Amino acid sequence: MLDPRAVTGVVNLIAVAHDIPPISAPPPWRGLPVTPALVRWRLVRNARAAIPWRVAADFRSTLLEGSRFSAIYAGGTRQNHPNARGRYRFWLARGWDTRRHRDGSYRLDVEAADIRGNASRGQLELVLVNHQV
Repeated sequence: MLDPRAVTGVVNLIAVAHDIPPISAPPPWRGLPVTPALVRWRLVRNARAAIPWRVAADFRSTLLEGSRFSAIYAGGTRQNHPNARGRYRFWLARGWDTRRHRDGSYRLDVEAADIRGNASRGQLELVLVNHQV
């Protein structure tokens, strides 16, 4: 597990996100989450984008081909089953080299949106500590 107070070297960034549809499916799928239509992320330092918005998953116009599943979903992802919630873990970045950025405090923003553009945003404060000279 990544310690956000001391991020160093090459790391993977993963976000857990889901959407609750406005009209629930009938049983046994009632109340179960679905994947967001869009998942994106950025890295901010001093109120400026160190990494601009990057799209992790975009299902707004097409569904995912089965062969691309592991490119979008990280390990631990599970689909809904009758009366059992799924868990959707999205790759934000694989092999992200923190040494490409100056040491210091950053904010990781992750946004999930539905097909209508309704969005929620989560944030995580990160401190990069590569001891650059």
